[in-house]
This record gives sequence, C-alpha cells and structure tokens, in this order.
Amino acid sequence: MRQYSVDLGGDTGVLMSVSDFKDAENVTAKTLLEGAVNGSVQATKAKKTSQKDIELQQTPGIEFEADSDAYHFLGRYYWAKGRLFALLAIAPLNTPFPADAGRVLDSLKFVERPK
Repeated sequence: MRQYSVDLGGDTGVLMSVSDFKDAENVTAKTLLEGAVNGSVQATKAKKTSQKDIELQQTPGIEFEADSDAYHFLGRYYWAKGRLFALLAIAPLNTPFPADAGRVLDSLKFVERPK
C-alpha cells in the first residue's frame, strides 16, 4: 500500500492510497469497493450518511459520505486492474470541505503505464 496526505489547514485534509489486490480476481468490483468503504467507515467509527456508484474513465467506483463524533468524511474509491484507489477528504463535523479538497478529489486521472 502507498499512502499520501495533503494537509489543507484548519484540521482538514485529503488522504490518498493505492493498494494492490492482485489475488482478488474472483471478486467483483462492486463487492470489493463496498467492502473497502464499509471497512473505512468502521475503522473511523463513523456512520455512513450517503453512498452512490460512480465511474471515472470507465473505472467503477463508489462515492460516500460519513460522519464520526468529530469529523465528516467524503470518499471516492475506485477499482482498476487489481488496485484499490482510495481518496478521502476529512473536515471537522459541521465544517464544509475546503474547495482545495474538491480539487484534489477531482484531479485523479488514470493514465496508461508506458511499456
């Protein structure tokens, strides 16, 4: 797993990770994505408030929001070629996400690896 974070100040930020799951060939993208979302929600002791299927460049994904006692989360998770791409914006509860969080989430693009 590779993890990255962007501190946006004011106790807000964006976490990004890429995890390899090369042995997950027999699991559907939907099942894997839902498991990843539910695992993240449980790990943060949050309650999911919304979830919808999304797609980026024909890559399946799930967008969700969740609230814990202190924080609000907006996640976009994608499944592509044996890898889970997870982007998670975090802000204090009842505080809007900064515009920069949206820019980071919207900046993800999948490109072909040079051969």
